[in-house]
Formats: sequence, C-alpha cells, structure tokens
Amino acid sequence: MPLEATMFCVDNSDWMRNGDYTPTRLDAQRETVQAIANQKLRSNQESIVGLLSLAGERPDVVHSPSRNMGQILTELKALRPSGTSNICAGLKIAQLSLKNRQNKVQRQRVILFVGSPVTESVDELTAVAKQLRKNNVALDVVHFGSENAANDSAERLEALVAAINNAGNSHILYVPAGVYRLSDSVMASPIGNDGAQPAAAARPAAAGGAGFGDGPAGMDDIDALMETDPELAMALRMSLEDSRPAAAAAPAAAPAAAATTVSATQAAKDAEAAAAAAAGGALMEDDDDDDAALAAAIALSMAEAVAPAPNAPAAATSTAAVPATPAPAAAGAVATAPAAPVKPAAPASATDIANAMDDGVNDPAFLAALLGSVDGLNSDEVNDIIKVRSYVHCAPFCTRACSV
Repeated sequence: MPLEATMFCVDNSDWMRNGDYTPTRLDAQRETVQAIANQKLRSNQESIVGLLSLAGERPDVVHSPSRNMGQILTELKALRPSGTSNICAGLKIAQLSLKNRQNKVQRQRVILFVGSPVTESVDELTAVAKQLRKNNVALDVVHFGSENAANDSAERLEALVAAINNAGNSHILYVPAGVYRLSDSVMASPIGNDGAQPAAAARPAAAGGAGFGDGPAGMDDIDALMETDPELAMALRMSLEDSRPAAAAAPAAAPAAAATTVSATQAAKDAEAAAAAAAGGALMEDDDDDDAALAAAIALSMAEAVAPAPNAPAAATSTAAVPATPAPAAAGAVATAPAAPVKPAAPASATDIANAMDDGVNDPAFLAALLGSVDGLNSDEVNDIIKVRSYVHCAPFCTRACSV
C-alpha cells in the first residue's frame, strides 16, 4: 500500500445498538477499523491512522493521526452509541485533521462508516465532496444497515462518492446484514486492498469462518505488543516479513522435492537389491569353494591316517604291509566331485605296524641308505654294521628269529 494518512469516521449513533450485524453494529465497526488500520500500518512504516466519531453532541476527533495503534484501540472501545450522525460536519473536521499532518508526502484518505439513515441532502454532500477533492482527499464509504436498503441513503452516498472520485481513488461498498461479517466483506473489497481487487482465494468465508480481519498469523498480537515492548514487536514483525517469501515458494517447490525424494528412495532400493544379489552370488561361490576345500581336507586327513611311517620301505613286499596311500589324482578327483565320497580304510593294528618296521630294518638296501646319510660313517663302517645286524636278533620288534 502507498504512504497514506487515513482518518476513520465511525458512526456511533443510536442506530449502532442494533444486533443485525454480529455482535452489534458498533462492534462490527470496531473489528473493521482494527483490521484496516493494522493492514495500513503494516504495509508502510510511515503511514498513520486517526479516529473521529460522527455522532454525539458534535463530531469529535477521538485520536489524531498517528502510529499508536494501542491508543486508537483504547479510544475505539470507549465509544458509546449516542444521538445522530452528522456526515458533512464530520468530513470537514476529518479533512482539517489530515491537513495538519507532519509528513506532507502522505496521501490523504477518509474512510466513512454509515450505518444509519442519511439526513443530509445531495447538494450538501456534493458541496463537501468538491471541497475534499480540491484538497486531494480520497473517500471510501462503507454503507450498511437493514433500513438503508429501503430508503434513498444509497443514492445520496453514491452521489457523494461520484463527486469526490478522482481517477478511481474513491469507493463505496454496501454490506447486507447476515451474509458476511462486516470486517470480512470490507477487507475483501478494494477499500481493504487500496483499490486492488483481491484474488478469488482471498474472498471472505461465510459467517463464522475465517476472515480477513485477523490478518496474517501473529500480526494482531504483534500490534498489541507494540505498546508494551516496541522493540520486540518490531523484531517479530521483521521475522514474519522475512519468512513470507519462503512460505510463498514452499508450495511450488514441494512437488519437485517430492519427486526428488521418490527418485532417491527408488535408487537406494535398487542399489540395495543389486548389493543383495551380488552378496548372494558371492556367498554361493564361497559355499562351493568351502565344500570343495572341506572334501579335499577330509580326503587328505584320511590318507595321512593310513600312511606308513617315514622310515618304512618304499616297496614293501610283506603280506602285512599297510594299505597304500591314495594317489594325488584320486584326492583331486574327490575334491572336484564331492558327490562320490571315499570309503575310509580300516585303521592299522599294532601288529601290522611292528611287522612293517621289522621289514624295513631287515632290508639291507634301506639300512644302507639310512646309515649312509649319517655324518662320520664311511662305506666300510656301514657295511660292517649291516653284516653285524644280520646276525643279531631284532627282538622285541620282530616276531620271528633271525637266521643265526
């Protein structure tokens, strides 16, 4: 809204006791004045508002134009219905009050509330309108009241607005009773939007619903706090103003953010599925390798259990020889084909082991090879030991007597 000095002319005649507007006509005016004043003061930090009563002994300036919203609300609540309204005298006094404003750059505007029958003639109203137009004063008229729909008050007020209107800066609004709250209807009109037609989404709700008089969330509380703690109220107001762009951009950014979240979630699920599949394949391969290694280890262990002693002869011809160790090829076959397990051999007895050792000691070739690996023995000494050994009984290991 532009920089303005606004004067509210409130109808506090005896007609304001009627309850056709919730809760009464005077209370409905209080709500509307508060809503419009809050909006004008918030829209521009240099705008000012004032208050004037039309009825009583004479029209009276209740509060000169200022930014002291708390004092204006206090004076507004103190108004009581009394007498009849004097529109012409009230408009002249309001024009003089605006003329004495300190900041001459401020535009001048009068918002006139008429809720009682108009007693002034069209000529009187037109003469006052020309004087206001000459001093560049805009006029907005809020016309309400059930009886005014049947008399000629609407035609007189329309003539007043037509005479003062300059490039569409003046407006008139008639609000019927019982449809909308007075404050909601006014805030949804050009009077509450500085001549701009509000969007369809900003239309007032039905009676009892949310209205425009409350303004943005928290703003009314901030205005009430302005009197007790101006610094805190200003900080809260600046914070709310800074949060408005983000709140306005949030609905537009929500679909994109949701799509991004869905894509990221789907990608994470796909990655988890691929990782699980790879882990499963690796686990199956590891299981196959483990099975093959286990089979090979079992076969090797079985082979070692039945293997002859290290000093046993390589080619034993005894009938009590230990069973032969499976060939490496056979072990490999077992490793690659775990489905055909090797039948374990019977364990060797103590007698078989003793016979195998006896055959090895009595074998001259094996004994010569064994003694030849000993340091310090020459071939003659080895031969002597073999000759002597052939005549000595090999008990207790041997089960038969040597040929002595």
